[in-house]
Amino acid sequence: MKKSKISLFLVLFTLTTTRLFAQDAVISSPDAQLKVTVSVQQGGAPVYSVNYKDKVILENSPLGLLTNEGDFRTGLKFAGKKEETIDKQYSQEKIKKSQIRYRANTLICTFQDVKERQISVTFQVSNNDIAFRYELPAWGERKACVVTEEATGFRFPSFTTTFLSPMMSPMSGFARTTPSYESGYEADAHTEKTTSKEGYVFPGLFHVGDNGWVLLSETGVSSLYCASHLSRWKDGLYTVEYPNPAQNNGFGSSGAQLGLPGVTPWRTITVGETLRPIVETTIPFDVVEPLYEASQTYKYGRGTWSWIVWQDNSMNYEDQVKYIDLAADLHYEYILIDALWDANLGYEKMEELIRYAHSKGVDVFLWYNSNGSFNDAPQGPRNKMNTSIARKQEMKWLKKMGVKGLKVDFFGGDKQETMRLYEDILSDANDYGLMIIFHGCTLPRGWERMYPNYVGSEAVLASEMLIFSQQVRESEAFYATLHPFIRNAVGSMEFGGVLLNKYLVKSNKDRNKRLTTDAFQLATAVLFQNPVQNFALTPNNLTDVPAFEIDFMKQIPTTWDETVFIDGYPGKYVVLARRHGSQWYVAGVNAEKEPLKLKINLPMFAGKKVTLYNDDKNKETFSKEISVANNGNVEITVQPGGGFVLHTADKPDPNFQIYLSFGQSNMEGAAPVVAEDTTGVDSRFLVMETLDCPNLGRTKGNWYVATPPLCRCNTGLSPADYFGRTLVAGLPKNARVGVINVAIGGCKIELFDKDKAAAYIANEAPDWMRNMLRDYNDDPYGRLLEMARLAQKTGVIKGILLHQGESNTGDKEWPAKVKKVYDNLLKDLGLRPNSIPLLAGEVLGEDQNGACASMNEIIATLPQTLPQAHVISSKGCKGTPDRLHFTAEGYRELGKRYGEKMLSLTGNK
Repeated sequence: MKKSKISLFLVLFTLTTTRLFAQDAVISSPDAQLKVTVSVQQGGAPVYSVNYKDKVILENSPLGLLTNEGDFRTGLKFAGKKEETIDKQYSQEKIKKSQIRYRANTLICTFQDVKERQISVTFQVSNNDIAFRYELPAWGERKACVVTEEATGFRFPSFTTTFLSPMMSPMSGFARTTPSYESGYEADAHTEKTTSKEGYVFPGLFHVGDNGWVLLSETGVSSLYCASHLSRWKDGLYTVEYPNPAQNNGFGSSGAQLGLPGVTPWRTITVGETLRPIVETTIPFDVVEPLYEASQTYKYGRGTWSWIVWQDNSMNYEDQVKYIDLAADLHYEYILIDALWDANLGYEKMEELIRYAHSKGVDVFLWYNSNGSFNDAPQGPRNKMNTSIARKQEMKWLKKMGVKGLKVDFFGGDKQETMRLYEDILSDANDYGLMIIFHGCTLPRGWERMYPNYVGSEAVLASEMLIFSQQVRESEAFYATLHPFIRNAVGSMEFGGVLLNKYLVKSNKDRNKRLTTDAFQLATAVLFQNPVQNFALTPNNLTDVPAFEIDFMKQIPTTWDETVFIDGYPGKYVVLARRHGSQWYVAGVNAEKEPLKLKINLPMFAGKKVTLYNDDKNKETFSKEISVANNGNVEITVQPGGGFVLHTADKPDPNFQIYLSFGQSNMEGAAPVVAEDTTGVDSRFLVMETLDCPNLGRTKGNWYVATPPLCRCNTGLSPADYFGRTLVAGLPKNARVGVINVAIGGCKIELFDKDKAAAYIANEAPDWMRNMLRDYNDDPYGRLLEMARLAQKTGVIKGILLHQGESNTGDKEWPAKVKKVYDNLLKDLGLRPNSIPLLAGEVLGEDQNGACASMNEIIATLPQTLPQAHVISSKGCKGTPDRLHFTAEGYRELGKRYGEKMLSLTGNK
């Protein structure tokens, strides 16, 4: 009997310990193809493994943290698990895709140590992505800890090859500014060869033989943690490694100071049988949320940049004027004025230069040195971004001058101390309406979504190294075929490319010969994604490269609604498709030594005519129109070091008539909208929304059937409503009408004078006007211009509608001021001078006891100053008791008169 009891005890003990050490928790993706298994091995070491389509991706790999409160790498046991699901949708216009739906299954595994202190690991598994992080509760009275080391590892099968970029040694390179994520890559290296002393930066790409592809990275790094990287391969394993203590001149902890409860950043694993999930992943943004609200709507776009080719010597007033003029000629939104402007120009001269840029319709980004104490970079401005007091003082001046963004350089570290600096710069900049680009910096880790005013980072062997290094020039095509699969797959990449000089010097001759073709360069404008991209074009390119190349660069967008992987292999070639609105661009480059003959399927072009930019066998770039077969199949030859772009050849519809309308409250619409104003609107009458209006289901820059309001999100009925209705009723049935309405109640005409608007806003605009102005980034003229340029891609601008004057009553200079706005609009839109009519409506007249009726005498003289102007009578149009605004009935009648006049001018009446 005694022997039987002993045997039973042994059986029960064996079963208990087996459950303790071999208990598994399993979570699969919604499509059940991707599976994560979590278990605790003997000794209490938690591990996880990953399978995709029943093939091994990661073998048992360690989990756990070492903290100053305890070691959570071993001696643990399961304390419980919880499973949930996630299904969310969000919009993010500055990444590779604008509308995202994220669905994942969640597993929370909780472990505890011998002191019964718990730690959890949360896994979120979507169809091709895994994100996981550690979650630490408060342990009794303990409300803070320091995480000093992470056990997290990645154990790949032995046949895996790698595409990795080594982490740079701290306090080395130019002026001791490394690491700056600017190392090259070795392609298809076996894991056993990846033994760089400092490890490897995120992201890292791995080819697990026939089992699939893996991209490792991290996201969600804020001021609350340090950034990390991959260790070198050792004993079959890569681990998550925290910053080298020598970074930032040895100042600051290399671990993370964490308040409890607290969480670590997310480790991300993207898995695919092919490379498509790698290229198209949005996991860095799926698992994070905005940390603050945008202070305004930020405008993305293209910029010119003298420093990249003309270098330090270009930092003078005359050369910067040339690059401002270049930006204006290209219809670019920005100029980036780089390092040393403080010393070579000075603040007073810079203010003059900014005013000149604004007069040309160009906004400004300014360069700053980030540091005050942690490296030796001498370029200025220095000591302006490193403390809160200095930043806010500088940013106050920047906002006053109408500067739109900063490029902040020379960070050189991944410590938590440096992450705080990144976040502090971003947060303060948002308070002053400034966008931020980082240079000489770390990888962005979900920042496009976390920080609304963040617009890109370098963190790559970028265009400047093409200027400095023959080896980089020789490897340009090789690196270009890696970035879409690795660096640019997880975050915006401010590359600063599209070099069309044959020689990468100001003289464009004798040295630094470019080794790739022009078509290759054009392709990188599509392949490399960043919402604000400063291109390396130079003023001489306007005349010394083919006109079709400049025309291409004038129209290239920097934001994308969709990204699709078409074909490629990292280090050899790549073909991507990107969509902006209704326009598709398909681009590819070839890093091989021989011509590449591609057969690709492009359903977005099936049966259409498209424009092809390509190179002939002599590597001369050409452009021609081709027809794509109905099945979407296309054959293209890509030259060595060459590239191609296919672009929808749709031309603006000559039957789509665009009208710009601006003014003050009567143009924005002050009358309530009733049923008759929202019904029966012809689908041929459209409005381009100039703001994001969730309450209307509208987003900025898109066309909608023109039901009111036609100005902002909550305005009323305006003359533009019945102008459009009248016009479409009188035009041929194949004609469409589009209205773009930017108006500000109570404003003077000076608000639309790009030379005087900033001063008007600063000195005259009343407080109640501020919110309306903020909707347009304090630049209503710029927003009208931005939307008009966008509209020119689909239609033809036929006229301008104006209703303004109440706030300028008695101003005899008003006609000249209107003419200046008119002339600026036509010039900035590339239209011939005096080529389109302007219809100006009278204010509420004497017959309605209008408070500003005397202004009609001045309005009547407008055609004497501006012969293209036509005055629209307000006689008989009913007004409201305030003696300033029209009633709804008055707006309907006034709008019809605008429409009838335009019909007569176009010969349709």
